[in-house]
Amino acid sequence: MQLASLHQHIKQRLDASLQDLINDLPDAAPRLKESMLYALTNGGKRMRPLLVHLVGNMLDIPDNDQRAISMAIECIHAYSLVHDDLPAMDDDDLRRGNPTCHIAFDEATAILAGDALQTQAFSIVAEHPMSAFANHRRAQLVAVLARAAGYSGMCGGQAIDLAATGKQITLAELQHLHQLKTGALLTACVEMVCLVTEQLDSNHQQLLCRFANRIGLAFQVQDDILDVTASTET
Repeated sequence: MQLASLHQHIKQRLDASLQDLINDLPDAAPRLKESMLYALTNGGKRMRPLLVHLVGNMLDIPDNDQRAISMAIECIHAYSLVHDDLPAMDDDDLRRGNPTCHIAFDEATAILAGDALQTQAFSIVAEHPMSAFANHRRAQLVAVLARAAGYSGMCGGQAIDLAATGKQITLAELQHLHQLKTGALLTACVEMVCLVTEQLDSNHQQLLCRFANRIGLAFQVQDDILDVTASTET
């Protein structure tokens, strides 16, 4: 299967899994459910699940393990975009050509949607069906995801980015920012896959994680270029 076809297949399958995930939640707060689903299915490329799948297939990781990791990562990614678009952050009205979550709903609902998606990610890692070997690694998977999403990863990178607005920073500082803001979650994709296999020694695991981190840097450079050259609608 060609990479583009594989990517589309993974995207379609994950989209269906994420829709089922949200639709299966109780109907106690229907507007919140709707906003969570909106944030998760608002045209994302699903590059992180593609990375999980490619590394997972290379290491013969069971499909359920790949799906759980991909869903959790995408919930974290979606929550970060919802909060990133808020007036207190980047104050964006459009994302991928569609109204951002706080525009489609309202600020309070968007904040709650982001909060709920973040906690949903950890619920997936803790409870989603996984292989017997992965079951014994759930606590470690939670730790990796928390580190990548929190102060030492994505949130820390966003804070540094906000603090650097309008200031001159060095190339090393910019690279550190990108490693946290984007690279940490991409690295977590690989690190979590590596945790659920016995086939990999620590040296090869480090090499794969370094590879993912470099992809994160490339992604962020591309994003910075698009901030200057592209319109929000595209």
